[in-house]
Amino acid sequence: MNNTLENINLKSISKLAIVLLLLLFFLQIFIFNNYINSNTFSDFEFCSIVEQNNIIDKDNIVINTVDLPVIPEYQNLKCLNKIYQSSVQEDGVHISFAQNKIIYSYILYFLFLINFIFFLLFKERQYVFLFFLLTINFYIFLVADNTLLEIFLLLFIFLIPLVSSKLIIEKINLKLVLLAVLLLSAFLQQYHLSKEIIGWEISTYLSMGQDINRGNLPYESQFELKGALLFYIFSFIDLISNGDFRLAKILSDIPILLLTIIMFMTLQLKNKKYNTIGAILLYTSLLSIEYYGEIAYSEHHSLIPIAVSFYLLERSKDRNYFLIGILFSLATLINHGSVILFFSIVLYIFINNKKNLRNLFIGFSIPHLIFLFIYFINDLLDVYLIANLQIPLNYTGISFSERITRILYGVVDPFTGLLSYNILLYISSLIIALFITYLAFNSFRKGSFKNDFTTIHYFFIACLIHLFILGTAPGRYNFIIYFFCLYIVNLEEKISTKFFLPLIIITSLSVFQNSYDKSFENITNYETIEENYQLQIIAQGLKETYNANSSSSVLALESHLILYYLDVPNASYVNHPTLIFINEVNVFDNPENASQEDVFKELISKNPDFLICNPYLKTVCENLDNYKNINYDYAIFMKEN
Repeated sequence: MNNTLENINLKSISKLAIVLLLLLFFLQIFIFNNYINSNTFSDFEFCSIVEQNNIIDKDNIVINTVDLPVIPEYQNLKCLNKIYQSSVQEDGVHISFAQNKIIYSYILYFLFLINFIFFLLFKERQYVFLFFLLTINFYIFLVADNTLLEIFLLLFIFLIPLVSSKLIIEKINLKLVLLAVLLLSAFLQQYHLSKEIIGWEISTYLSMGQDINRGNLPYESQFELKGALLFYIFSFIDLISNGDFRLAKILSDIPILLLTIIMFMTLQLKNKKYNTIGAILLYTSLLSIEYYGEIAYSEHHSLIPIAVSFYLLERSKDRNYFLIGILFSLATLINHGSVILFFSIVLYIFINNKKNLRNLFIGFSIPHLIFLFIYFINDLLDVYLIANLQIPLNYTGISFSERITRILYGVVDPFTGLLSYNILLYISSLIIALFITYLAFNSFRKGSFKNDFTTIHYFFIACLIHLFILGTAPGRYNFIIYFFCLYIVNLEEKISTKFFLPLIIITSLSVFQNSYDKSFENITNYETIEENYQLQIIAQGLKETYNANSSSSVLALESHLILYYLDVPNASYVNHPTLIFINEVNVFDNPENASQEDVFKELISKNPDFLICNPYLKTVCENLDNYKNINYDYAIFMKEN
């Protein structure tokens, strides 16, 4: 009887709370929407640290927002939804309105946990709705610029517990899920379209591809520390894009979509719906951030044949090791470091069935022999061997202690790299990694390690050795990330159903929320987005004002994307500006143990028509005879006369 009365009272209180929170919800929306969009500033409140400076009397006012941290700077709470900064500029008065979207990821994370607890405990809609109202009111308080999208995302969270129902999952068509994830991935990749330069890789690879389209073999007139096949891929991209850098960037994102499809096909072999959806969603989320998903990483391209090989290994016991050998060969012709993953499969075959090694090595040899023959008949065999053997081996020459430091750092850094981007993605990845580690440790403790994939341990250990030898870099983490997501197949379906899949869905929503505005803006403004490409504007100016053309010689020690816009090779044999001054790499132009200044003198003796100087040599460049500075911001010099 007492329990019944308590339940009645609890329901009555919850209903009253719902009514009051609904009123607060509509009140906040009304206040803040009118508050932000007001044409007059008479009702605006100022934070105590800001002087009003007669802003109200100004005619032209530009409103923007600023994210104000409130953890642990709790004192900033008093400035939320107030004017935090103001400044008078040429185009008018700029006002920064304080809000806190940084806290949004934290809200999502704790919302998911508490909402799920509410769902499991009560299983009554009114309590779930009550918590939703509490959350949405708190969110509007922190983020005054409430949009329909953000409210939708918050509302969607309360539907997440439905995925724990097998009835729902069983009715979901996984191919439609894959299509949705691919569309999501393609959309999120456009976040960086407005940035002309994310990293120097695509600048180098496109320039190397152009050199092939000019009739040269890779390494014949230009060098980059990657496999020859990669440059043929980018020569094809260059042909299709026809000088349109926007299209070249979009085409460079295709490997991420292909890897998602291959991962899906691989996970389908184990027939675990929850784990399949969770893995491809997590992979899309991780590859949607600049830190790992930067366009034109060679690892993305080389990982495609490796991923296909893994799929073939797991598909059946009747494996075509000849084909697998060819695929691994293609991977090494794209990225030299991927040869380490080839040794993982060699070890696997050696332990399990040595007779298959012959077919593997025959398949692996054929593509390499083809390239050796091509360079031999063109009298460039020595150049090819130096580019693909000597220089890569020189580049890895570091001490053992430094290698240990690298691999330890490489295990931790993939997670810390997420921390600055998305706290929820960081927490989710860390939780999954710890849980998989626990499963592995527990299995080993019992004397056997159960795994749904027979070869994944070999590949994952090879990824760690890859970091040990080559060092840590965001691009090199892509090998680990791929197999890390595949490890999700080991999770029990019950655990995935109740916790991991909802967590990953929430994480994906958070990533989507972070990137939506910018991605949508870039897509809708595709035609005019080149107006933000400063190097393209500079290259066009060099053509129009200084008669630069395809016959001009340009020494690019910085900003070498200009080479792509002008369709000219670098006057240095080594294309990538950073590698020009590394003696172990530039064995052609560099005297032994030469300083940067000595290398520069060697290169400037070629008398290039244009010189793009780097910050370290700017003073030297300014003192050069017969060269004048024609662009101070980018340190571009032209040879006089």
